[in-house]
Amino acid sequence: MINHNTVSIDALKKSIDFAFAEVDSLKTDMKVIKTTTEKNEQKLSELELKLNDAERYQRRWNLRLHGIPEEKQVNIKAKVINICCSMVPDAHAKIREDIDIVHRLGRYQENMRRSRTTIIRFTNRFTRDLLWKTTKTCEYLTKNKLRFAEDLTFADKTLRDKLWPIIEAAKKEGEKAHFAGVRVIIDGKEC
Repeated sequence: MINHNTVSIDALKKSIDFAFAEVDSLKTDMKVIKTTTEKNEQKLSELELKLNDAERYQRRWNLRLHGIPEEKQVNIKAKVINICCSMVPDAHAKIREDIDIVHRLGRYQENMRRSRTTIIRFTNRFTRDLLWKTTKTCEYLTKNKLRFAEDLTFADKTLRDKLWPIIEAAKKEGEKAHFAGVRVIIDGKEC
């Protein structure tokens, strides 16, 4: 019986040693996987930043226009050109030349409550920036209930939403506060 127990104990010892070896092997594999995962997560976040930067750069050529009433059969590009020319009458020919693509976002639906946003792509950044600066003080836009906006990436919109309370608080204190891209400017200083 002692011999039988000794043989059983030896078999159990071998099984336990094998299990410990397997556990050590799995621990080593897990460390390698953890290191690889951390490196991949870092690379992924770097790629997301680069992708956002590339998308942001591409969108710098665009402006969004909100408030153009929906009409079924309308040449939206001609309508936008007329709006832009009304804003800056001195640059009429330049605006006609520098507006490349104009289109609405989303599909037309007859029972829409709000009009769809219009994207305007410019061939010249100077013209785009001129229109963007003009929107701040343009009475034509106010009268016609139109509003221009920058064409921001999803990441930039999310960041602006997080930073908005800072701007709101500064405005309540009587300071001049606004966004410049995704940066917050208060009284001419970047925060």
